[in-house]
Amino acid sequence: MPFREDLEDDEGEVTDRKQFMELVERYFRFKGIEADWNSVRDAHDAALVTSLAMLCPFEIGEKQALLEASGTANRGDVLATLMEIAVGVSGSSDHTARH
Repeated sequence: MPFREDLEDDEGEVTDRKQFMELVERYFRFKGIEADWNSVRDAHDAALVTSLAMLCPFEIGEKQALLEASGTANRGDVLATLMEIAVGVSGSSDHTARH
């Protein structure tokens, strides 16, 4: 079966689950996304990362980066980076460039 190794590679864990969940909660508040937090917290890392990658309103290029990331840990890192950028850039009141 083609791509079977990709599905099997989806095991693994998010690098820092506590920090990741805090970021997810912050991102959801920022975007106005409601969630059943008990279900989110109880989800296994692979299911959580896959669901978030599908649910979160990322641009096409960002979704492509998530698709290309191998394994749960890498995909979780990409997801965290995308959420940090969204919250950090949009949440910043200072729009001046710094050198």
